[in-house]
Amino acid sequence: MKRMWKRLRQMYGREEISAEHLSFGQLTWKRFRRDKWAVFGCIVILIVFIIVCAAPVICKYKPETIDNTMIRKAPGGGHILGTDDYGRDIFSRLVYGGRISMTVALSATALQLFFGIVLGSFAGYFGKWIDSLIMRVADVFMCFPFYIIAVCLAAILGPGLRNTVIILGFLGWPSLCRMVRAEILSIKENDFIMAAKSLGLGSGEIMFRHILPNVISPIIVSATLSVAGAIMSEASLSFLNLGVKIPQPSWGNMLSAAQSMNTLINEWWRWIPPGFCIIVVILSINYIGEGLRKAMTPKAGE
Repeated sequence: MKRMWKRLRQMYGREEISAEHLSFGQLTWKRFRRDKWAVFGCIVILIVFIIVCAAPVICKYKPETIDNTMIRKAPGGGHILGTDDYGRDIFSRLVYGGRISMTVALSATALQLFFGIVLGSFAGYFGKWIDSLIMRVADVFMCFPFYIIAVCLAAILGPGLRNTVIILGFLGWPSLCRMVRAEILSIKENDFIMAAKSLGLGSGEIMFRHILPNVISPIIVSATLSVAGAIMSEASLSFLNLGVKIPQPSWGNMLSAAQSMNTLINEWWRWIPPGFCIIVVILSINYIGEGLRKAMTPKAGE
């Protein structure tokens, strides 16, 4: 027990270990909530999440509803943020577009986590030719510019919600894979892993019950930042009409529909709201990721 408390004191520097014997999760939360920007990011994301989930309740109009009598109207007259070229309500499209953009980002991040964790675990734990094969494949993915490959795949597969998720998930795993591999290489030679092997535990049980729980912290941080990257990537593809297909709204294709010079000068309500939402959400997620990094690896924040 004394060794454990000594090790905790070494891990957390001058931070005192409370008498309540806080767990790692409790200590992480204690440090995380001290970061005002991270807490601010959590509040913003929570508000956005509540709004997009309550879209059918708070939106008066359907996002695809066309009204030829209300084309390109300024905010007012029942339309909080005005209307677009087809008389569709901008506010409804903004809220429903947020739902789609976040769904794409979370789904793509889930795919990245699956491929990255599984392949990184196999590469780090088994090594030899498996490690070489997986790392060479990852190198091939990483040696080409992300957006060039994403645009090419989107042009081949065609735009759409499912294809956008597949493209972002398929191209985003190499960096996570390399990170997981590096963490496992530093852990697998520890005494407790050797003890597990000597007890006759299988490779799968050792990997998923003893190794991966010890690398969960960097995985969580990486996943958080990947969500922000996926939102930006989806917006970029949709802006090029290679992501989410119109009339289905997303923040990216809303910006794409408002890229004419006349719209940029005279119809601010069509491009400022989606652009503002993208910036605020990405910044908030980055604040959360940075806060988690500092909380889970205290010396990194000192």
